[in-house]
Amino acid sequence: MQSSIFYLCLQSTQCVNIVFMTTTQTHHDTNIDPLILDALHAFLEKNIKPHITDFEQNGIHRETWLQMGHMGLLGIQAPAVYGGLALDYQDLATILATVSSTYPSLGLSLIAHSHLCMHLIQAHGNKKQCLAWLPQLITGKSIGAIGISEPNAGSDALAMQTKAIFKDNQYYIHGEKTWITNGPDADVGVIYAKDAGGNINPYIVDLNHPNVTKSAPFDKLGMRGSKTGSLYFDGVPVEQHNKITASCSGKAILMQSLNLERVMLSAGPIGIQAACLQHALSYAHERKQFKTRLIDFQLIQQKIANMYTRLESSRAMLKEAFRRLDAQNLDNAYAASVYLHCGQSAVKTSNDALQIFGGNGYTSDYPVEMFYRDAKLSDIGGGTNEIRQLVIAKSLMKDFS
Repeated sequence: MQSSIFYLCLQSTQCVNIVFMTTTQTHHDTNIDPLILDALHAFLEKNIKPHITDFEQNGIHRETWLQMGHMGLLGIQAPAVYGGLALDYQDLATILATVSSTYPSLGLSLIAHSHLCMHLIQAHGNKKQCLAWLPQLITGKSIGAIGISEPNAGSDALAMQTKAIFKDNQYYIHGEKTWITNGPDADVGVIYAKDAGGNINPYIVDLNHPNVTKSAPFDKLGMRGSKTGSLYFDGVPVEQHNKITASCSGKAILMQSLNLERVMLSAGPIGIQAACLQHALSYAHERKQFKTRLIDFQLIQQKIANMYTRLESSRAMLKEAFRRLDAQNLDNAYAASVYLHCGQSAVKTSNDALQIFGGNGYTSDYPVEMFYRDAKLSDIGGGTNEIRQLVIAKSLMKDFS
């Protein structure tokens, strides 16, 4: 797998890394070989940018997943024995931010596939489960998803009602999951359900089973290329060996995963911020009003300065989250605060970028309109801003008392 991505590195053209570059400073907070990032940019320029309009209307093509699998992009953290690149969390975040700076929908679908689904199997599943499921996810032959949210259990995930009924030496899944990223196309899902004792556990489910019904993709404001839908389970059989059983409980896996999910989801808003800043700078230097470049107006300079400050503080917070993760002291409050800050910053920065573009920014002729719509999900997905604020406040109150 690594040989294929390095082959593409050798074929790639010179690319500018807008995720870790501004006009004045370059950031290298990653150990990824620069040639890999150059190859990634070449891939995005050739295989993603020309098709964004199509993706926005019809969703990301399955062929794109196979292309990404061939590049090694779907197995960033997976061990080499399964065909992965065996890189770390920060490397995955770098790639997610880079992808999101070109097309946020692809970044969202990628994290649902590679981190929320595949990495959970890798981190908490046994060797047999990894051998059975990871290779097909890494190559892109299968698309992955995770099922937590339900119609009446969104922010309150522990109120889920989906059941796993044990009978005849296997489990049968009954219930509904909604707001499932990749749901309409997914082949494999890590689905959380309650057993007869009310305990929450994750199960690896074949989503192509005839007892699984997939809804049509939701018609959304943003992230339109990333298909989202509902999954209905009518007694879907799951073999005993496909229940994920780790040293900790299923509830513990869920809560630990939510912290890491919030940290990893922060990479997408960082990519959006970086792209918006780059587009705004370029446009403000070229566009003139009253025979003066926009960039020479102090009000525009103020917006640019604030955009830059939000981007750099977001990067710094995410970097600190990885340091805490390595030191095994990433707590609930900090994980929630990283995503809260990065998400709110992306919403503000995309709004500033659109304002700089004026009427042009309000049309689909320029990319800031898409970034503006896509950024809004950061206020809602992965736990709303209000939930993140509650998590932070409760944690601080507990520490204080």
